[in-house]
Amino acid sequence: MDVTVEEKLRLLQKLKEDESQNQNAIRMRSEILDSAHSYREAESDEHTSVFSFKIRMLFAIVLFFVYLVMHFCNWSIGAVSAEKIVDLINESSDIKAFDFPLRVPYTLKE
Repeated sequence: MDVTVEEKLRLLQKLKEDESQNQNAIRMRSEILDSAHSYREAESDEHTSVFSFKIRMLFAIVLFFVYLVMHFCNWSIGAVSAEKIVDLINESSDIKAFDFPLRVPYTLKE
């Protein structure tokens, strides 16, 4: 079976075209898989952060409830009473340290 040079060139060109199409298909599928993987990671991170927020919020509510019970029942835990908690918070925080007009500009726009 004799194959001419022109037929060999056409077959070679067809092989190169097929190879190029296959590489493009593989690249597109790889990009799809990568984007799906990154989407799942972002979704997992979002779920973790929402769960963490819920846990912290629940903890803050429980602490506040404990403070209210201590305050209204005049209870103390060890040497710590509700008044002592308020005093410690007042000592450690300075309301004047935050300059509202400087940090939170307020302008009326019509």
